Amino acid sequence: MYLKLALRNIKRSVRDYAVYFITLLFGVAIFYAFNSIGSQQVLFDLQSETTEHQFATTARFLETFSGVIAFVLGFLILYANRFLIKRRKREFGTYLVLGMNSAQVSRIVLYETVLVGLFSLACGLLLGFILSQGLSFFTALLFNTTISNYQFVFSFDAFILTLICFAAVYLIV
Repeated sequence: MYLKLALRNIKRSVRDYAVYFITLLFGVAIFYAFNSIGSQQVLFDLQSETTEHQFATTARFLETFSGVIAFVLGFLILYANRFLIKRRKREFGTYLVLGMNSAQVSRIVLYETVLVGLFSLACGLLLGFILSQGLSFFTALLFNTTISNYQFVFSFDAFILTLICFAAVYLIV
């Protein structure tokens, strides 16, 4: 019953949830793309030790920057949750007047945010995979190298790190 109500609420509040969805989508995509750069090294014909060292330094910098992204993403999720709660205060009041207790209303909100979160995680990982491929070409341009025998590379390490970070940020918020 609560899940059905949560799905109906998402459909009715699609405009409000769009902000939440887009925030999570781009956060996940950028986080995955930055963390997958280390796996993209196999794509490049690195011509010297210096270029390889520069590539490794750049990968470490991007991985560190992904920590900043995770921190900012946590604040954005918190802000988006508060925004949704404030926008729907009357609706929640109506539920309480109709006989639901606050735990039941909280459960509905939890279901809504988890459903939107999981959908944005899946879409964000797909977008991040595409973005990481573009990032590999951009990195090749930065180092003046060519990409031979190009193939799509899915970084399992970046995938796991993204899942862990997403779950941690989501549980904290």
